[in-house]
Amino acid sequence: MKITQLILPTDSFTLTTALSADEVKRRITENTERKKYESESEWNGLFKDRYIGFIKDHGFTMIQYWEGNNRKFEIQADGKLTPDASGTRVEIKTQLESASKTIGILLMAFALFFLVLGILVNLKENSDDWLVFFIIFPAIMMVFYVILVTTMFKDGNQKLKEFLIRILNAAEE
Repeated sequence: MKITQLILPTDSFTLTTALSADEVKRRITENTERKKYESESEWNGLFKDRYIGFIKDHGFTMIQYWEGNNRKFEIQADGKLTPDASGTRVEIKTQLESASKTIGILLMAFALFFLVLGILVNLKENSDDWLVFFIIFPAIMMVFYVILVTTMFKDGNQKLKEFLIRILNAAEE
């Protein structure tokens, strides 16, 4: 696995459905609208994952997001619709949404900066005083980030795939 895949995970999959491209677009629009509910608990009880959809000429873009404690994690899915004899082929590429990517890159750059700084300080002074703060802490931060993002992305990607299979009556190729 490439290092970029650990920091900025991506995936792609293809679905086939008997629906027309226009019907696929209609179902995406209907199932990604922001719905209003009477109370916050009703909203949270119905959808843990929320979807926003944007229709394009030959496809769509969906953003799946989770909110909790004022933190967001977003996955962007870009779908390309290709009509064929049996219905429509939907090619989907998923990645972290731009804001999530930026936060991840900044966090990794910050941790890497302190890791390199810690190594240089320890080499120059031959001291273990800064070892924990400048070497071990950034290394733990980097490992924690990779595990967290990889786990959340895989989980979110699987839920997104199941959501699309359900609303489009599709099968994965």
